[in-house]
Amino acid sequence: MKIVTSVGFTCSGSSVINNLLREYDNFCELTPNNECRFLQDPDGISDLEYNLFDNRHRLNSEYAIKRYLKYTEKYDVRNFRQIFGKEWDKYNKEFVNSIIMFSYNSYWHADLRDLTLLQKLKYYSCRATRIIFSKIFGISRENNKNYFPNKKMFLPINDRNEFINKVNIFTNNLFQFLNKDNKEFGVVDQLVPPRNIKRYMKYVQGLYVIVVDRDPRDVYIEALLKNDRAFPKDVKQFCQIYRDNRIGNIENDENVLYIKFEDLVLNYNDSIDKINKFLDINIKHHINQGKYFSIEKSKKNIELWKKYPEFSNQIKYIENNLKEYLYND
Repeated sequence: MKIVTSVGFTCSGSSVINNLLREYDNFCELTPNNECRFLQDPDGISDLEYNLFDNRHRLNSEYAIKRYLKYTEKYDVRNFRQIFGKEWDKYNKEFVNSIIMFSYNSYWHADLRDLTLLQKLKYYSCRATRIIFSKIFGISRENNKNYFPNKKMFLPINDRNEFINKVNIFTNNLFQFLNKDNKEFGVVDQLVPPRNIKRYMKYVQGLYVIVVDRDPRDVYIEALLKNDRAFPKDVKQFCQIYRDNRIGNIENDENVLYIKFEDLVLNYNDSIDKINKFLDINIKHHINQGKYFSIEKSKKNIELWKKYPEFSNQIKYIENNLKEYLYND
Protein backbone atom coordinates (compact mmCIF):
# COMPACT_ATOMS: atom_id res chain seq x y z
CA MET A 1 0.00 0.00 0.00
CA LYS A 2 1.17 3.50 -0.85
CA ILE A 3 0.63 6.19 1.78
CA VAL A 4 -0.51 9.69 0.81
CA THR A 5 -0.46 12.44 3.40
CA SER A 6 -1.85 15.95 2.97
CA VAL A 7 -0.10 18.62 4.99
CA GLY A 8 -0.43 22.37 5.41
CA PHE A 9 0.51 25.41 7.47
CA THR A 10 -2.69 25.93 9.53
CA CYS A 11 -5.75 27.37 7.78
CA SER A 12 -4.13 26.57 4.43
CA GLY A 13 -6.87 24.14 3.36
CA SER A 14 -4.98 20.84 3.24
CA SER A 15 -8.08 18.89 4.32
CA VAL A 16 -9.52 19.33 0.82
CA ILE A 17 -7.01 16.74 -0.40
CA ASN A 18 -8.43 14.20 2.04
CA ASN A 19 -11.94 14.98 0.80
CA LEU A 20 -10.87 14.77 -2.82
CA LEU A 21 -9.08 11.42 -2.51
CA ARG A 22 -12.09 9.91 -0.75
CA GLU A 23 -13.81 10.13 -4.13
CA TYR A 24 -11.43 7.52 -5.63
CA ASP A 25 -12.33 3.84 -5.35
CA ASN A 26 -8.72 2.74 -4.80
CA PHE A 27 -8.18 4.99 -1.75
CA CYS A 28 -8.84 4.34 1.91
CA GLU A 29 -8.93 7.23 4.39
CA LEU A 30 -6.92 5.73 7.24
CA THR A 31 -7.22 8.57 9.76
CA PRO A 32 -10.61 10.29 9.23
CA ASN A 33 -11.09 13.34 11.47
CA ASN A 34 -7.74 12.81 13.19
CA GLU A 35 -4.30 14.25 12.59
CA CYS A 36 -1.64 11.56 12.84
CA ARG A 37 1.48 13.35 14.04
CA PHE A 38 3.60 10.76 15.85
CA LEU A 39 6.49 11.13 13.40
CA GLN A 40 6.82 14.90 13.75
CA ASP A 41 5.51 15.88 17.19
CA PRO A 42 7.94 16.83 19.99
CA ASP A 43 9.23 13.59 21.54
CA GLY A 44 7.94 11.65 18.52
CA ILE A 45 9.90 9.47 16.10
CA SER A 46 12.03 12.26 14.60
CA ASP A 47 13.11 13.56 18.00
CA LEU A 48 13.83 9.99 19.05
CA GLU A 49 16.12 9.45 16.07
CA TYR A 50 17.95 12.70 16.81
CA ASN A 51 18.63 11.78 20.44
CA LEU A 52 19.59 8.20 19.69
CA PHE A 53 22.14 9.09 17.02
CA ASP A 54 22.88 12.81 16.50
CA ASN A 55 22.80 13.62 20.20
CA ARG A 56 23.80 10.18 21.43
CA HIS A 57 24.80 9.86 25.06
CA ARG A 58 23.98 7.05 27.45
CA LEU A 59 21.79 9.42 29.49
CA ASN A 60 20.30 11.61 26.75
CA SER A 61 19.46 8.64 24.55
CA GLU A 62 17.86 6.48 27.19
CA TYR A 63 15.81 9.41 28.50
CA ALA A 64 14.61 10.11 24.94
CA ILE A 65 13.00 6.67 24.97
CA LYS A 66 11.22 7.55 28.22
CA ARG A 67 9.98 10.82 26.73
CA TYR A 68 8.74 8.96 23.66
CA LEU A 69 6.90 6.49 25.89
CA LYS A 70 5.33 9.29 27.89
CA TYR A 71 4.19 11.00 24.69
CA THR A 72 2.76 7.84 23.10
CA GLU A 73 1.40 6.13 26.21
CA LYS A 74 0.14 9.09 28.21
CA TYR A 75 -0.04 12.55 26.63
CA ASP A 76 -1.49 11.71 23.19
CA VAL A 77 -2.51 8.08 23.64
CA ARG A 78 -6.22 8.89 23.40
CA ASN A 79 -5.77 10.27 19.87
CA PHE A 80 -3.71 7.28 18.78
CA ARG A 81 -6.23 4.81 20.18
CA GLN A 82 -9.01 6.64 18.37
CA ILE A 83 -7.11 6.07 15.13
CA PHE A 84 -5.59 2.62 15.63
CA GLY A 85 -7.60 1.15 18.51
CA LYS A 86 -5.84 -1.20 20.90
CA GLU A 87 -3.45 -2.18 18.13
CA TRP A 88 -1.63 1.08 18.81
CA ASP A 89 -0.48 -0.23 22.22
CA LYS A 90 0.56 -3.55 20.72
CA TYR A 91 2.61 -2.21 17.81
CA ASN A 92 4.06 0.69 19.78
CA LYS A 93 5.29 -1.68 22.49
CA GLU A 94 6.80 -3.98 19.88
CA PHE A 95 8.58 -1.02 18.29
CA VAL A 96 10.04 0.28 21.57
CA ASN A 97 11.22 -3.19 22.58
CA SER A 98 12.89 -3.60 19.19
CA ILE A 99 15.07 -0.49 19.63
CA ILE A 100 16.26 -1.34 23.18
CA MET A 101 19.21 -3.72 23.57
CA PHE A 102 18.54 -4.18 27.28
CA SER A 103 17.29 -2.45 30.42
CA TYR A 104 18.74 -2.42 33.94
CA ASN A 105 17.75 -1.18 37.39
CA SER A 106 19.02 2.36 37.78
CA TYR A 107 18.07 6.01 37.41
CA TRP A 108 19.64 9.44 37.02
CA HIS A 109 18.70 12.99 37.95
CA ALA A 110 16.49 13.55 34.88
CA ASP A 111 14.24 10.75 36.14
CA LEU A 112 13.52 12.82 39.24
CA ARG A 113 11.53 15.26 37.09
CA ASP A 114 8.98 12.55 36.43
CA LEU A 115 8.38 11.49 40.02
CA THR A 116 4.87 11.55 41.43
CA LEU A 117 4.19 13.77 44.45
CA LEU A 118 4.46 10.80 46.82
CA GLN A 119 7.73 9.69 45.21
CA LYS A 120 9.15 13.20 45.57
CA LEU A 121 8.15 13.30 49.24
CA LYS A 122 9.86 9.96 49.77
CA TYR A 123 12.97 11.05 47.88
CA TYR A 124 13.47 14.40 49.62
CA SER A 125 12.60 13.09 53.08
CA CYS A 126 15.11 10.23 52.68
CA ARG A 127 17.77 12.64 51.47
CA ALA A 128 17.13 15.00 54.37
CA THR A 129 17.27 12.14 56.84
CA ARG A 130 20.55 10.87 55.38
CA ILE A 131 22.10 14.35 55.53
CA ILE A 132 21.02 14.86 59.15
CA PHE A 133 22.29 11.43 60.23
CA SER A 134 25.59 11.97 58.46
CA LYS A 135 26.16 15.19 60.37
CA ILE A 136 25.08 13.82 63.76
CA PHE A 137 26.61 10.35 63.58
CA GLY A 138 29.27 10.83 60.98
CA ILE A 139 27.68 8.29 58.59
CA SER A 140 28.97 8.64 55.05
CA ARG A 141 26.51 10.33 52.70
CA GLU A 142 27.84 8.20 49.86
CA ASN A 143 26.17 5.03 51.15
CA ASN A 144 22.74 3.75 50.19
CA LYS A 145 21.99 6.26 47.41
CA ASN A 146 19.58 4.09 45.42
CA TYR A 147 16.18 5.42 46.49
CA PHE A 148 14.28 3.79 43.63
CA PRO A 149 15.64 0.26 43.06
CA ASN A 150 12.83 -0.63 40.64
CA LYS A 151 13.41 2.21 38.19
CA LYS A 152 14.76 1.23 34.79
CA MET A 153 17.31 2.67 32.40
CA PHE A 154 17.70 1.58 28.78
CA LEU A 155 20.51 0.98 26.33
CA PRO A 156 19.09 1.76 22.87
CA ILE A 157 20.40 0.31 19.62
CA ASN A 158 23.29 2.23 18.06
CA ASP A 159 22.75 1.54 14.34
CA ARG A 160 20.74 4.24 12.56
CA ASN A 161 19.84 1.99 9.62
CA GLU A 162 18.50 -0.61 12.01
CA PHE A 163 16.43 2.09 13.72
CA ILE A 164 14.96 3.28 10.40
CA ASN A 165 14.12 -0.32 9.52
CA LYS A 166 12.30 -0.76 12.85
CA VAL A 167 10.35 2.46 12.26
CA ASN A 168 9.33 1.20 8.80
CA ILE A 169 8.07 -2.06 10.28
CA PHE A 170 6.15 -0.07 12.91
CA THR A 171 4.45 2.30 10.45
CA ASN A 172 3.73 -0.49 7.98
CA ASN A 173 2.05 -2.57 10.68
CA LEU A 174 -0.09 0.37 11.79
CA PHE A 175 -1.29 1.41 8.35
CA GLN A 176 -1.78 -2.10 7.00
CA PHE A 177 -3.96 -2.82 10.03
CA LEU A 178 -6.22 0.11 9.08
CA ASN A 179 -6.43 -0.93 5.42
CA LYS A 180 -9.29 -3.37 5.96
CA ASP A 181 -10.34 -3.40 2.30
CA ASN A 182 -6.81 -3.80 0.96
CA LYS A 183 -6.87 -0.57 -1.06
CA GLU A 184 -3.94 0.51 -3.21
CA PHE A 185 -3.59 3.87 -1.40
CA GLY A 186 -4.04 4.94 2.21
CA VAL A 187 -4.65 8.59 3.13
CA VAL A 188 -3.18 9.90 6.39
CA ASP A 189 -3.67 13.45 7.65
CA GLN A 190 -0.67 15.59 8.68
CA LEU A 191 1.77 12.69 8.97
CA VAL A 192 4.80 14.91 8.26
CA PRO A 193 5.47 18.65 8.53
CA PRO A 194 5.39 20.87 5.42
CA ARG A 195 9.09 21.70 5.91
CA ASN A 196 12.16 19.46 6.05
CA ILE A 197 10.04 16.74 4.48
CA LYS A 198 13.01 14.74 3.26
CA ARG A 199 13.89 13.86 6.85
CA TYR A 200 10.57 12.06 7.24
CA MET A 201 10.32 10.20 3.94
CA LYS A 202 12.50 7.37 5.24
CA TYR A 203 10.04 6.52 8.03
CA VAL A 204 7.26 5.25 5.75
CA GLN A 205 7.61 3.01 2.71
CA GLY A 206 5.90 4.33 -0.40
CA LEU A 207 5.12 7.76 1.05
CA TYR A 208 3.69 10.59 -1.07
CA VAL A 209 3.29 14.09 0.36
CA ILE A 210 0.92 16.77 -0.93
CA VAL A 211 1.57 20.22 0.52
CA VAL A 212 -1.30 22.69 0.27
CA ASP A 213 -0.70 26.42 0.67
CA ARG A 214 -3.02 29.41 0.54
CA ASP A 215 -3.06 33.17 0.03
CA PRO A 216 -1.91 34.82 3.31
CA ARG A 217 -4.74 37.35 3.14
CA ASP A 218 -7.33 34.60 3.39
CA VAL A 219 -5.33 32.75 6.03
CA TYR A 220 -5.24 35.89 8.16
CA ILE A 221 -8.97 36.57 7.79
CA GLU A 222 -9.97 32.98 8.48
CA ALA A 223 -7.75 32.88 11.57
CA LEU A 224 -9.40 36.06 12.82
CA LEU A 225 -12.91 34.79 12.15
CA LYS A 226 -12.22 31.46 13.85
CA ASN A 227 -10.25 33.09 16.65
CA ASP A 228 -7.54 30.56 15.81
CA ARG A 229 -4.91 30.49 18.55
CA ALA A 230 -2.21 29.39 16.10
CA PHE A 231 -1.82 32.97 14.84
CA PRO A 232 -1.56 36.35 16.58
CA LYS A 233 -4.09 39.02 15.68
CA ASP A 234 -1.29 41.53 15.23
CA VAL A 235 -0.74 41.63 11.47
CA LYS A 236 3.01 42.32 11.73
CA GLN A 237 3.50 39.25 13.91
CA PHE A 238 1.26 37.24 11.59
CA CYS A 239 3.42 38.12 8.59
CA GLN A 240 6.58 37.12 10.42
CA ILE A 241 5.11 33.75 11.39
CA TYR A 242 3.65 33.13 7.92
CA ARG A 243 7.02 33.78 6.27
CA ASP A 244 9.04 31.89 8.88
CA ASN A 245 6.87 28.79 8.41
CA ARG A 246 7.78 28.73 4.73
CA ILE A 247 11.51 29.47 4.81
CA GLY A 248 13.33 26.74 2.93
CA ASN A 249 10.05 25.04 2.17
CA ILE A 250 10.32 23.92 -1.45
CA GLU A 251 12.01 20.53 -1.79
CA ASN A 252 12.89 18.92 -5.08
CA ASP A 253 11.53 15.43 -4.52
CA GLU A 254 9.46 13.35 -6.93
CA ASN A 255 7.32 12.16 -4.02
CA VAL A 256 6.39 15.69 -2.89
CA LEU A 257 3.76 17.81 -4.65
CA TYR A 258 3.08 21.48 -3.88
CA ILE A 259 -0.32 22.85 -4.78
CA LYS A 260 -2.32 26.00 -4.08
CA PHE A 261 -5.71 25.75 -2.42
CA GLU A 262 -6.99 28.32 -4.89
CA ASP A 263 -5.86 26.23 -7.86
CA LEU A 264 -7.72 23.19 -6.54
CA VAL A 265 -10.90 25.23 -6.72
CA LEU A 266 -10.43 27.68 -9.60
CA ASN A 267 -8.35 25.39 -11.83
CA TYR A 268 -9.96 22.14 -10.80
CA ASN A 269 -9.35 20.03 -13.90
CA ASP A 270 -5.69 21.01 -14.19
CA SER A 271 -5.19 20.28 -10.48
CA ILE A 272 -6.85 16.87 -10.78
CA ASP A 273 -4.60 16.03 -13.73
CA LYS A 274 -1.56 17.11 -11.72
CA ILE A 275 -2.54 14.95 -8.72
CA ASN A 276 -3.39 11.93 -10.90
CA LYS A 277 -0.03 12.19 -12.65
CA PHE A 278 1.81 12.65 -9.36
CA LEU A 279 0.24 9.52 -7.85
CA ASP A 280 0.09 7.63 -11.17
CA ILE A 281 -3.68 7.15 -10.91
CA ASN A 282 -6.03 6.38 -13.77
CA ILE A 283 -8.91 8.85 -13.92
CA LYS A 284 -11.34 5.90 -14.06
CA HIS A 285 -10.86 5.47 -10.29
CA HIS A 286 -12.41 8.89 -9.65
CA ILE A 287 -15.91 7.42 -9.45
CA ASN A 288 -17.48 9.80 -6.90
CA GLN A 289 -16.42 13.15 -8.34
CA GLY A 290 -17.89 16.04 -6.35
CA LYS A 291 -19.29 13.87 -3.55
CA TYR A 292 -16.86 14.99 -0.85
CA PHE A 293 -14.98 17.90 -2.39
CA SER A 294 -17.43 20.64 -3.35
CA ILE A 295 -16.02 23.31 -5.65
CA GLU A 296 -18.92 25.65 -4.97
CA LYS A 297 -18.54 25.34 -1.22
CA SER A 298 -14.78 25.83 -1.41
CA LYS A 299 -15.16 28.93 -3.57
CA LYS A 300 -16.66 30.66 -0.55
CA ASN A 301 -13.26 30.37 1.15
CA ILE A 302 -11.41 32.19 -1.63
CA GLU A 303 -10.84 35.96 -1.49
CA LEU A 304 -12.36 36.16 1.97
CA TRP A 305 -10.36 39.33 2.49
CA LYS A 306 -12.54 41.19 -0.02
CA LYS A 307 -15.62 40.54 2.13
CA TYR A 308 -14.25 42.30 5.21
CA PRO A 309 -13.30 45.90 4.36
CA GLU A 310 -12.87 46.67 8.06
CA PHE A 311 -9.54 44.84 7.84
CA SER A 312 -8.32 46.77 4.79
CA ASN A 313 -5.30 48.23 6.60
CA GLN A 314 -4.15 44.79 7.71
CA ILE A 315 -4.67 43.40 4.21
CA LYS A 316 -2.61 46.21 2.70
CA TYR A 317 0.20 45.44 5.13
CA ILE A 318 0.12 41.76 4.12
CA GLU A 319 0.17 42.69 0.44
CA ASN A 320 3.23 44.88 0.96
CA ASN A 321 5.13 42.37 3.09
CA LEU A 322 4.17 38.97 1.67
CA LYS A 323 3.98 39.82 -2.03
CA GLU A 324 5.56 36.56 -3.20
CA TYR A 325 2.89 34.49 -1.43
CA LEU A 326 -0.19 36.25 -2.83
CA TYR A 327 -2.33 34.21 -5.18
CA ASN A 328 -2.72 35.62 -8.68
CA ASP A 329 -4.74 33.50 -11.06
